[in-house]
Amino acid sequence: MSHPPDGALRLPNPDARESVIRSLQTTAGKHPPGTEKYERADLAISLALSPDRAAESAPFLMRNVQRDARRILNHRPQRETFFTTIEHAASATSAAGNEPVTVEDLLPPSRHPGPVEEAQAAELEDKVRTAVTPLPNGEECFDAMLNEEAAGSTAARLDIPVHRVHRTRDYIRRRARRVLA
Repeated sequence: MSHPPDGALRLPNPDARESVIRSLQTTAGKHPPGTEKYERADLAISLALSPDRAAESAPFLMRNVQRDARRILNHRPQRETFFTTIEHAASATSAAGNEPVTVEDLLPPSRHPGPVEEAQAAELEDKVRTAVTPLPNGEECFDAMLNEEAAGSTAARLDIPVHRVHRTRDYIRRRARRVLA
């Protein structure tokens, strides 16, 4: 009996990895790219191909790679929209007829606040601004927060330590919660 070379897959059942990968490829082939099932199966294939992953049998290997793929995808910081998903949806026909759906139909329209929303936002900003006026550098820090200015830049502009900017911002948040509650 010959031994496999170093770095080769070592499983009691050499067909286990192959059968798991084929099964996952079948699953991935049934779903369009970009869907959750396709992405999970695709990632599970990559995990099954790892030479560091061993299993006693195909069912255990399948369970482990599917579990790990699910965990990796669930704990991803941000769910991205794959362009293939948009292309796939755009190639579908609309419910009204045989016209193809455009990308503009699929993506939500950009949201611009209306005059009522702008007035409400201005009113809330005035309430918070009135509440933070007594704080030293309160209005300046509040304006910096609204402009998404970094704390270090605000500290340099106001010539105060960074920890004071962080503390002032914390006070602003507390007062805003109290005023807007």
